[in-house]
Amino acid sequence: MKYRLFILLILTQLGIADAEIEKGSCQLGDNQWLLTLKTRIVLEANPIEAIKSGIPLYFRYQIEARAPKWFSKPQTFNILRRLSYNHLTFSYRITDEQDQKLSYQNLEDALAELGTLKDFHFSGTSSNHIRARFSLATDRLPFSLRLSALLSDSWHINSGWWLCPQIPSK
Repeated sequence: MKYRLFILLILTQLGIADAEIEKGSCQLGDNQWLLTLKTRIVLEANPIEAIKSGIPLYFRYQIEARAPKWFSKPQTFNILRRLSYNHLTFSYRITDEQDQKLSYQNLEDALAELGTLKDFHFSGTSSNHIRARFSLATDRLPFSLRLSALLSDSWHINSGWWLCPQIPSK
């Protein structure tokens, strides 16, 4: 029994999911930042099986804008999107926080749209340090899947921090 559990634990570690912010731009104009990001997302078998079984997955862009002073509190923005599968139309659906829905016939197109953040506006100054990351919101998974998500790399979908290039002060 001990060996079976050990082998199961090893097998759950073999799948590796991936996310990487491939392109990003940030521009400042009139104390307003404009952020655009493009993330490449690769899902392994376990998350794909969950989606096709009717379990929606939630993904999050986390954006931080921090003034260069050590005592400043960062502005934090969380943009949550839901990816689900519709068994009647055989399509993937992305739903954002404003309840806008987009449908795609294949998973690749849905993941491409899911990883795109277009023209996100927020206030700030040229001295802000801006960073962003993309990840699977494991806190939104059903309780029955959370343990699997903790033990398996196939559920660890995180791009790591992307840093906005510094804009020289005028």
